[in-house]
Amino acid sequence: MWRKMQGRTGIHDRLWMLIIMLFLYCTVVYSSGIKKEDNVYQIGTADELNEFVHVVAEEDNTACAVLTADIDFSAYDGMIGQGEQRYMGTFDG
Repeated sequence: MWRKMQGRTGIHDRLWMLIIMLFLYCTVVYSSGIKKEDNVYQIGTADELNEFVHVVAEEDNTACAVLTADIDFSAYDGMIGQGEQRYMGTFDG
């Protein structure tokens, strides 16, 4: 009996550890990303612009954004809303 309980505890501990690790991973990944204020993405770096392009292409083509800093786009060759997922939001900048 003790071995069965001990085995279950180990599985539950591993499951909780997996859940905690997944939560921490998601917190780190998404907390370092693009900022949103009043439902408007705040874009101040080229990396944040790339994230916004991903949001428009994969999640929400009506997302709105504002440019908060001067960004050097000389090496940037992407467009917001390419292909079938046309951009239908507002970009202030």
